Amino acid sequence: MKSSHFSMPGLLAASLLLACPLSSPLPAQTEAPGVLSVAPPARVHAQRGKSFEQKLTIKLAPGYHVNSDSPGDPYLIPLRLTWNKGPIEAGAIRYPAAERRKFPFSDQPVAIFSGSFDVVTTFQTAPNAPDMGLVSGKLRYQACNDRECLQPKTVAVQFSVDVRN
Repeated sequence: MKSSHFSMPGLLAASLLLACPLSSPLPAQTEAPGVLSVAPPARVHAQRGKSFEQKLTIKLAPGYHVNSDSPGDPYLIPLRLTWNKGPIEAGAIRYPAAERRKFPFSDQPVAIFSGSFDVVTTFQTAPNAPDMGLVSGKLRYQACNDRECLQPKTVAVQFSVDVRN
């Protein structure tokens, strides 16, 4: 009968191999640089107690799109612009008309935005708003091409406001 000989370093190496998977799962696709850019919004001159509009210009790299604010399928991540509360309050947000495009992963066409487009927000300035302010918010999106979608991403957006009577 042969005797088995196990060394302590050998046992340690074997247990590490059993404890760790031989292959790790594929990493999630990360955001490719330059896929989506937001042009710096213009400084706004507003009057206290009055409303004004601010345009946010968004540009996608060729071959990429984002789901619209109402993509049509509940599992798709919509483009969503939100603004923080303050003395300058966001009101209605107007997204452009979406393009409907058919993709292999969906039975129905999906509502998307591609290229360059504007999202316009109506703001209301409080009667007691300070002379200067910074309005900040977030733009959440998921960029995709015809083969894959990148991880959802949220970017900060902001603009300055000069408030007058």
